[in-house]
Amino acid sequence: MDLFESFSIAREALRANRLRTILTTLGVIIGVAAVIALVSVGQTVRTSVVGEFATLGPELLWVLPGKAREGSQFAREEGRLSLTFDDAEAVAKDADAVSGVSPILQTSIEVTSAGRRVTTTVVGTTPNIADVRGLSMQAGRFLSASDLVRRKRAAVLGPSLARRLYRTPANILGRRVIINGRAFDVVGLRGRCARRSGSCCGGTEKKTSPC
Repeated sequence: MDLFESFSIAREALRANRLRTILTTLGVIIGVAAVIALVSVGQTVRTSVVGEFATLGPELLWVLPGKAREGSQFAREEGRLSLTFDDAEAVAKDADAVSGVSPILQTSIEVTSAGRRVTTTVVGTTPNIADVRGLSMQAGRFLSASDLVRRKRAAVLGPSLARRLYRTPANILGRRVIINGRAFDVVGLRGRCARRSGSCCGGTEKKTSPC
């Protein structure tokens, strides 16, 4: 039996069993499509994860307070449950390999302004976080050393929070926001973070209001 004859027999068999042929072909198509979809989803997730680590950058290090649990792969730090502003200053002063330090203290709290109330992540930080996290500004300025020295209650709003409070973020400079019963002057509107890793200034990039 030559190749041409085999092909003819196969063709006649397919014609004689059209329903089975259609169902078999459909099954093969669905199977191949499912495999392609799974591979595509896996590649998308992989690209997303790699991108997140890339934006974090190998030069950025997070230091968190706390103590490792029993059996943890991390070294235990007995009796050390918190970090202070003095700790950050000590690292900046004594750690020669560290080019910048910016302490943050964040919490979820209600922010009020212009008759609107929004619950968001509020971050207390220092001016040099702009360099550490690669922040950009859409309007106004970021926190300054003068704000820190004078203990001025200055706030920089994220773009999403600004829209939720004012609808027209371009006109927010000079306004006041109430955070935990205290008034803060809005001095700037933040743009995106160059190094975000899913977050900005420690909180979510869309909602953070660093003060």
